[in-house]
Order: sequence, then structure tokens, then C-alpha cells
Amino acid sequence: METNYTLRQLQHASGNFLFEEIPDNWNTLSEEDQLAFVGDHACETFEHHPVEVVWEEIDASARGLARFMNEETMQLILNEIDDITRSMECHKMTKESIETGADCGVCYYCDIRKAIQKSKGL
Repeated sequence: METNYTLRQLQHASGNFLFEEIPDNWNTLSEEDQLAFVGDHACETFEHHPVEVVWEEIDASARGLARFMNEETMQLILNEIDDITRSMECHKMTKESIETGADCGVCYYCDIRKAIQKSKGL
């Protein structure tokens, strides 16, 4: 089964639908064995649902978790870069232009600041 999330994210998501998280050897199991595990471990709420439907819910939950974590991680990285570049000084800018958020438009530091502001939607 193709994924774009980590095994740990998938295990966490599976805990919402199964009474036991998927095992650490999940990626070595055949697709048939994976579906059998899901069917055998579906929690009471999902035990009468088709196995494929339960798997789709686990998969969707893991994808959502991965997307959220990636967005949060990116925001943390951007904030760190922003903090670091604020401490760097552009040789062409005055104290007043820095305080107003202006930039010289030609140096590396100002380019980084603009890229961060653009990614933050500012």
C-alpha cells in the first residue's frame, strides 16, 4: 500500500480505528496480511464495516496527520529562519528602514526576509 507518511504516523492513526496499533513490521507484510490485520483488529465501532473502508479511514487519518505535521514543522522552521535573519544586518539599511520592515532589495539577507514574509502570507 503506497504511502506518503511515516510508519509511526500510520500507527498513531490506526489507534483510532483498531484496538491495537499496526505492528512495526507493517511495511514487510503483504497487502493481504495488512488487510487481514485491519479486519482482525477493528475496534467495536468499525468491526462490521468492510475492511477496505476501515483501511481507507486509517490511511486518510495518517495523511491528514502527516500534512498537519509538515505544515507545523515548516512554520517552525520559517519562524526560526526569520528570527535568525532579523539578527543579521543589511549593510545598506538604516535602523529606521529595518524597524519599518523595508529592505534594500539587493542583498541576501533582505531576499531571505522577503521570501519568509511571502511564505507567511505577509
